[in-house]
Formats: sequence, structure tokens, C-alpha cells
Amino acid sequence: MRYLCIGNDTIRAEWLPRWYKVPYKDCKFLHKREVHRDFEYPMIDMILEPRPNKDYEQHLKILKTERLLDGI
Repeated sequence: MRYLCIGNDTIRAEWLPRWYKVPYKDCKFLHKREVHRDFEYPMIDMILEPRPNKDYEQHLKILKTERLLDGI
């Protein structure tokens, strides 16, 4: 599985794999979403972003469940 980690002004994209508990080697990194929002991301399965309530593991479970329900 490939992940796109997008940071913001206070959280670096490189920190997100540790918080979401996903392999670092499976991630691509962007530092701000608004700069690249129209860019197509080939070979990316999930987009991981900073969460205001820090529920990273729960959010990853939700993303994976949505992916299964969408049949991807």
C-alpha cells in the first residue's frame, strides 16, 4: 500500500508515518496540500494528513474500511 503524507505549517509530513503507524518506505511526502491540490497522485492508495484530535490510528482504520467498501 502506498501513502501520500501531507504536512502543514506546524506538522512535518515526515512525522505522519510514525503517528499513523505505517511503513516510512511506503510513503511519499508533500509539505502543504494547497500548493499541490490539483496534482494527480499516481500509485497512491491513501492520503494521510494531520488530525486536530490526534486520532491517527482510528482515522487509518476508517480510511481502510472506506477503501474496502468502495471496492478498491
